Amino acid sequence: MFKWRKPSRSQMRFVSAIHDRFAGLAAADLSTLLRSPVHMRVVSVEQLAYDKFTRSVSTPATFAMINMEPFGKVVMEIDPALDFAIVDRLCGGAGKSTTAPHELTDIGASIMEGVVVRTLKSAREAWKPIMDSNPVLEYLGRNFPFEQIAPPLGKVILVGMETGVGDVKGKINFCIPYSIIEGGCASKAGKEDVPVNPADGANEQGQVFPELENDLAAKISDIEKTSAKQADETEKLRQDFLELRNDLTARISDIEKGSARQAESPETDFIASFSVAVKNHIDNVVDIIRLYLLNRDDYSKVAVFLVALGAELSTEIFKYLKEDECERLTFEIVRLKGVERSQKTAILKEFHDLYTSNQDTSIGGIDYAMELLEKSLGSQKAIEIITGLTSSLQMRPFDFMRRTDPVHIINSIQQEHPQAIALILAYLEPNKASYILQSLNHTIQSDVARRIATMDRTSPEVLREVECVLEKKLSTISSEDHTAAGGVDSIVDILTLVDRASEKRIIETLEDEAPELAEEIKNRMFVFEDIVLLSDKNIQKILREVDSGELSKALKSVEIEVQEKIFSNMSKSAATMLKEDMEYMGPIRLKDVEEAQQKIVAIIGRLEDNGEIGIARAGDDEMVV
Repeated sequence: MFKWRKPSRSQMRFVSAIHDRFAGLAAADLSTLLRSPVHMRVVSVEQLAYDKFTRSVSTPATFAMINMEPFGKVVMEIDPALDFAIVDRLCGGAGKSTTAPHELTDIGASIMEGVVVRTLKSAREAWKPIMDSNPVLEYLGRNFPFEQIAPPLGKVILVGMETGVGDVKGKINFCIPYSIIEGGCASKAGKEDVPVNPADGANEQGQVFPELENDLAAKISDIEKTSAKQADETEKLRQDFLELRNDLTARISDIEKGSARQAESPETDFIASFSVAVKNHIDNVVDIIRLYLLNRDDYSKVAVFLVALGAELSTEIFKYLKEDECERLTFEIVRLKGVERSQKTAILKEFHDLYTSNQDTSIGGIDYAMELLEKSLGSQKAIEIITGLTSSLQMRPFDFMRRTDPVHIINSIQQEHPQAIALILAYLEPNKASYILQSLNHTIQSDVARRIATMDRTSPEVLREVECVLEKKLSTISSEDHTAAGGVDSIVDILTLVDRASEKRIIETLEDEAPELAEEIKNRMFVFEDIVLLSDKNIQKILREVDSGELSKALKSVEIEVQEKIFSNMSKSAATMLKEDMEYMGPIRLKDVEEAQQKIVAIIGRLEDNGEIGIARAGDDEMVV
């Protein structure tokens, strides 16, 4: 019974062929995702003991534990230069790496998890010839997952893949226990054991399933001829997007002509009536299309829907979609060789059902609000109100952060990938973004600024992923019970109630230790409006020390009660002159008013310190008013 304990060269080539196929599939898929050329090729396939592999892993590196259900687990080792470049590219950067050591942050780990899960689809397809597996990502991080996927001296196959993301080069390794290949082959063959001698179906070199290997080799040969072109074709598709978009109308028209030649049916009226509804409510239809694109990732169905609608309506719908969405849809439309009438009608009915459901349940919204405002306030006023509200109703990415304390944001993102920080700041309002930028470590401030200025497009999926990570981190902070206490206002309230001797002693000490704080406390302990609490005698003493020009400014913005208190402690002629000065002065800046009031408050404080006037204090044996 063959146990893959000592695989032959042909068997190692078999494993190599499997991963050559994986490299072609994964590279093409990642090229589309990153909108940048990705190249992958197998450079080594060797056997070694699992213990030797665990002792030879490079650090730092990103490790992924993949469960190849139901056969066992595989370890994937990713060069950190690659994960940095991938995160950089997906967050709108150029896809560059860094030579400086860096950690795999929360946002970076979340993005890389999505990328690895995506490559597992290619792995499943590549391994189909020898096993039906459902790969599941169980762990991703910088620490090696010291789970015993094989006995210490058990043999494993180490597949090394040279990988390039744009200009960044690195290596990805797969550590695969023999038991996985052995179990997969047995399962595929539909029996427990795999024969090893020629009589039982294996050749003299110990090959397993020669027919299967020959078939796979033929497929690999085809892939090798095309995989090198796939990444370039993906890039070419992006560059030729505008030309394809111009040809889209002609392509749809051709398909329409072919469909028009088919026999007429009672469904024609349905298609015509739904087309009219789409034309009249195109924004609602765009919302339904986004449901398919964002939540279901079903571009092929939307492509058929657009073809069924016709060139004129499809062109209008394209105006509402994002460039990357148009690009994907154009690709799907070009791939269509023809649409059967039954398929077209079925998809139209599916969209029609969603449309009518949306119409039946739509209550409120901009249109409804506009209708109400027009009936109650008139068309012009309705337009003014709706225009003022529209900008505030637009939900931008990271909207939940607009009400978050910037200090919490800084603590949450300062260790993240510089491109991720740039992505976040680009969506925040300038005031908050500038505060966060100036609070970052000086070593990355200019780097983040450059990345914001040169940022490329970012997919909605990545934006949502980054949002989810940050929202989770910030919700933990905001859910904690942070009660505001202390501060200058707090000590002012306390000192106002202590006895005069204690207050004076505390203020004098603060003047020596923190003069600016002492001055702020004194200013807040007695505000200008508190002058109404003083006795007439004290007010008259104060007025003798105050310049009339400063007094006229100080009274400009106060309540009538305060003004009358001052006027009543002046002679009639002096009060009349002060009122005339205030009237002829005209409007003045609030800042000038406050400065004048502070000067008078300072005079009151000096007179009190000198004992010339008294202000009531709690705990005083003698209240002087």
